[in-house]
Amino acid sequence: MNTNLTEIAYILDRSGSMSPFQEAAVTGFNQFLKEQQETDGDANLTLVLFDDEYLLHADSEPVAEVNPLTARTYIPRGMTALLDAIGRTIDNIGKKLAKMPEAERPGKVIIAIYTDGYENASTDYSARKIREMIQHQTNEYQWEFLFLAATQNAMETAADYGVQSQNASCVADGEAGVMSSYSSVSRRVTATRLFQKGVRSKKVCKDLRTTLSDIVEEEEGRR
Repeated sequence: MNTNLTEIAYILDRSGSMSPFQEAAVTGFNQFLKEQQETDGDANLTLVLFDDEYLLHADSEPVAEVNPLTARTYIPRGMTALLDAIGRTIDNIGKKLAKMPEAERPGKVIIAIYTDGYENASTDYSARKIREMIQHQTNEYQWEFLFLAATQNAMETAADYGVQSQNASCVADGEAGVMSSYSSVSRRVTATRLFQKGVRSKKVCKDLRTTLSDIVEEEEGRR
């Protein structure tokens, strides 16, 4: 296992309800990307943009090589096939890692999920199936799932999907909430990557032990 390597997947809602927040979504992701590119250690990044279709903007690419989002590559449209996006991403990453030699597999896998709406379009995966998949990857392989949602009870939805409560958070509906979701995920991902490299600073330890909802509250308070 390569403890210097982190596999990151970001599953980002681009359904029609995100139209008013297109600029915030693009800006927020690009800031997240910049911060991860500047963080010590190796990382691969998968970026999934989903509505009722599934688009891979980046497919397990070295984070330094991932292109930023633009208004042309992030165009809100369609409905919200959230379960299908989660299930397909887990399956894709799991299959890729299974083909890798043990010594080359990432020391940590983090999957971050952001949605601003309710599931309403999935056809291939049920909530029960997603719960089984997330719990299996969490318990057997120590994958970490982060779930952030606006306009719904994110804690309840996360529990239904098998995401641990300390890794779930509601976010404010609007541009500030969108931006805070990215900065909160970046804090947690950065802390995890640095901890993997042996860094034990106060900030790293704080961001690892603080619940995601408390991190979001801190980030929203700055806007």
